[in-house]
Amino acid sequence: MSEHVIPIGDLNDMLRDKDIPAFDFKNPQTDPVKLAKDLIATMQAGNGIGLAANQIGIRLKVFCMQTDPPMVCFNPRITWQSEETVKLEEGCLSYPGVIIKIERPQHIRVRFFDPYGTPIVKKFTGMAARCFLHEYDHLQGKLYYERADWFQKEKFEKRWKIAKRRLRKIAKLKR
Repeated sequence: MSEHVIPIGDLNDMLRDKDIPAFDFKNPQTDPVKLAKDLIATMQAGNGIGLAANQIGIRLKVFCMQTDPPMVCFNPRITWQSEETVKLEEGCLSYPGVIIKIERPQHIRVRFFDPYGTPIVKKFTGMAARCFLHEYDHLQGKLYYERADWFQKEKFEKRWKIAKRRLRKIAKLKR
């Protein structure tokens, strides 16, 4: 069970941080295996398919993805992305209930380290590529709706306004 909570977008200044430090395996800022387990538990508790460390207040270049088994990526880098793109619906645990269409590359090649410091090189396609790119954006201080066209951005604004009202009502009921 995770002890972390995912603060909603407006309450998490770290989502805009463009200077998140890399994880240092030689001088670890925290236990990487415990961090990996916490990220996965928090992502799964929120019914997400990905979660970046800065979404839960941990300022390190780390994220997890719901694969089989779940994958945790330390210090990820994108080394190639296809010109072929796909526009699909996308959401975010930091903006619950707000889904809009985002265009992203269909294929990517990446490098990252696993929780034990082992370098990994992978190619992702489809939803796995989309998830990696979404979480990678979090570590760059970029939010998914910023990648949307103007129509989808307007949709985001309207849906987020409604979602926040709903979240406030739920919070009041829990008191």
